Amino acid sequence: MLGIDIGRGRLRVAVTGLEGTVVARPDVPNRVRGSGVLTDLVVGTARSVARAHEVVHAVAGTPGVYDERQRRVRYTMHLPGWGRAGLVDRIRDELGVPLEVHNDADLAALGEHAYGAGAGSRLFVRLMIGTGLGTGVVSEGRLLAGAHGPAGEIGFPPSPGPRTPARLEDAMSGEAVVESARRFGMTGQLTAKDVFGAARRGEAAAREALRPEGERIAYTVAAAAAVLDPDLAVLGGGLGRSPDLLLRPVRRAPAHAHAAPARGRPEPAR
Repeated sequence: MLGIDIGRGRLRVAVTGLEGTVVARPDVPNRVRGSGVLTDLVVGTARSVARAHEVVHAVAGTPGVYDERQRRVRYTMHLPGWGRAGLVDRIRDELGVPLEVHNDADLAALGEHAYGAGAGSRLFVRLMIGTGLGTGVVSEGRLLAGAHGPAGEIGFPPSPGPRTPARLEDAMSGEAVVESARRFGMTGQLTAKDVFGAARRGEAAAREALRPEGERIAYTVAAAAAVLDPDLAVLGGGLGRSPDLLLRPVRRAPAHAHAAPARGRPEPAR
């Protein structure tokens, strides 16, 4: 089995046995911004790994929603041009094995149900927070995708409070954390990782900068709980690796706001 994780910053590929044992797992930077060059990177990296193994099936996870009828990915705001028709067909043809394409957050939720914090849950929501906000919902062991695929994508509606950025997905991103840190006085070259590190060291500006992010997570969990009534909400993605700094506002939310316990589960470093 060949797994491909297509992200704005990284491209990850894994080969596993049918029982799930990982036998190869390259991880390369994605610095390209054109869809054609990104397709080259996906095919080249996947083929370099697959040629040493007998791959019979491939699955690709990508931001957005795969349209089976049009054979293209929709809603790919963070990967310009990635929704262009013909790209998925090209990857499938050049890999030479059956290829399925799914939303990355949905695949992460299925993995969480099989191997992680979602095991045994009747209905849980997995929030993947990093470049933006992805959401996967698993009910009774099955993915809840809706009639057209994007069920649970709570990042599309407007964000609460000031309307910059306008969408909740952008308001919860790593870039939003950096912008918040600058508003609270942090300077220099900053990444979200830098802000979290400073907050752990006790720097007041960094801790204040993370407070709005935690409040937005609380808002998101509350909204998901009101619609889905999950028994569990799991945080993942790059920002989800810091539950010690982000979950306090969620747990302080009023009891009437949401009924789902929020469990932070840091993902392993990749």
